Amino acid sequence: MADQGATRRRDFEAALIARAWTDEGFAAELRRNPKAAIEREVGKMPDGITVQVVEESPTSICIVLPAKPKKSSELSEAELEAVAGGSTWGPPCCY
Repeated sequence: MADQGATRRRDFEAALIARAWTDEGFAAELRRNPKAAIEREVGKMPDGITVQVVEESPTSICIVLPAKPKKSSELSEAELEAVAGGSTWGPPCCY
């Protein structure tokens, strides 16, 4: 199940990237105010969530290091989804 969350996130991110590559206005807004740009696509995101957009160049790469899960013998379903890249918000098509 957690693998599905990661797949959905990758699919959603791929859709955002494809749109940014074909719509310069959207790309500019994504760079300027990523949370607002994404919220226009999927609806309101939870308070406290921040979004950063880092643009690669031909001579640079970006690596995202996911948040390390807290030490526990058992993670909740929500925590497992977060570790796997899942989310509780987003477009229905991506879930």
